[in-house]
Amino acid sequence: MRRPSFTRAPDAIEDAIERTYVGDPEDGVLDDSPSPDQSEAFESDEPEDEAEEAETGWFLEPSETPVEATTDDGDAHFEEAVVVELATPNLREVVDADAPEVEEAIERALALGATDIHFTPQPHAVVVRIRIDGILRELATFPISRKSAITARLKLLGGLEAHGAHAIQEGRLALDEGDGANLRIVVLPTAHGEKSTLHLLSELSQPTSLAELGLTQAGEEALRRAIAQPSGLVLVCGSAGNGCSTTLYAALRELNTPERALATIEDPVEQVIPGADQVGVDPVTGLTYESGLHAILLSDPDVVLVGELADAETAVGAVRAAVSGRLVLSRLAVRSPAAAPERLFDLGAERGPVTATLSCVVAQRLVRRICPDCREPYYASADELAELGRSSEEAGRRLLARGSGCVTCSGTGFRGRVAIFEVLSVSDEIRSLLASGATTGEIEHAAVAAGMQTFRDEGVRLVLEGITTVSELQRVLTDDMDADATAFPEDPDPTASVDGASARA
Repeated sequence: MRRPSFTRAPDAIEDAIERTYVGDPEDGVLDDSPSPDQSEAFESDEPEDEAEEAETGWFLEPSETPVEATTDDGDAHFEEAVVVELATPNLREVVDADAPEVEEAIERALALGATDIHFTPQPHAVVVRIRIDGILRELATFPISRKSAITARLKLLGGLEAHGAHAIQEGRLALDEGDGANLRIVVLPTAHGEKSTLHLLSELSQPTSLAELGLTQAGEEALRRAIAQPSGLVLVCGSAGNGCSTTLYAALRELNTPERALATIEDPVEQVIPGADQVGVDPVTGLTYESGLHAILLSDPDVVLVGELADAETAVGAVRAAVSGRLVLSRLAVRSPAAAPERLFDLGAERGPVTATLSCVVAQRLVRRICPDCREPYYASADELAELGRSSEEAGRRLLARGSGCVTCSGTGFRGRVAIFEVLSVSDEIRSLLASGATTGEIEHAAVAAGMQTFRDEGVRLVLEGITTVSELQRVLTDDMDADATAFPEDPDPTASVDGASARA
């Protein structure tokens, strides 16, 4: 099994660690070795009742089959145990920086193709869960006695403050892969201790082009027409983890020619686009979407990518940029293309400018793909055919596919995901409806009447082609129906994989 290795800023460890003095600190005598008392203090996380400690161990094993998120062949390196002085006076804790379970968990998660890793403290254990193809699964459980060591190791790797257990911290772990792949770490104080979440910002895969996204021919042509215009507003809509960034980056690469000046404001910058001026949001320095967009517009760009229109100032600024003659690409957290204009109005954008500039809205979902290693055909039931809108007379004759579960897919029957889309091309008819104050339902009805394929249309096609299952399509569409009809709740968006490509919503 291949191990990831990590790189950090040169001063990351020094910034996180304060060496402990023996006796009076002014004496200048350093003690690099932990004392027995300190070692005992480190074990304070152990539960009083040993019988209550949770069962521990690894629950998922990577197969020998390569997956999209790969690591290099070098061995992970570990630091020696160090002594850290805590904020509380006279209270010192020995931090075991050699916590191999951390590297092991990251190694296994990447080998399994995970996009997120959760280290969650519970009353009697530290539970590690990983998100694969959008679904959280338990990877391992460690003894509660390892809680401090695990958290300290993660903070060390991310260049975070070693103490400050009641503060939210965010940092990065750079995978030593040579292509900029890295993990974002967020440490969150909870009732049972500090939870650490790692998010893979960029997978080690080749960039995706528009042709590789999986759009229908009509949908791809509509998107290409929109981005071929010198100005306008093109939106990609979907919840966190549904691959919106993959689509936005694919469009940006399509526009990356010597004749165009490209600029982005993102949180964070996920993929490097050669030749583009990419700016990352940094709240610490006051660099927000609003201020970053304002500065970018002063730098004479032709194309502007805004990571997300999440607040009024950014939404209004993006629309104004489109009105001023720029082509603006962005993500908007709504569930359908027809809901996008209303969301912009709710954020404070004026109806006239939105109607004049909005040219194309792409909404997308991700459905899990049947594992090719355990894929098997079967005859569809009458209930399944009814779900697909097919005649019950085909029962016992219509072949569908499903995964039986194998080592490669960890028994799930699925491996990888594929996108389904709704692409709304803003025609003169749609523009007239927007200008007249039409409802979201009226806009959607007009779009479907004009030929827009719905999520159900595309999902049914994938089921009939043996790419996904009826139950998976039901899951994706039911999640959509159970949620609010327009806007998604705000959520840090994790990386998603669209047919093997890296994407964040």
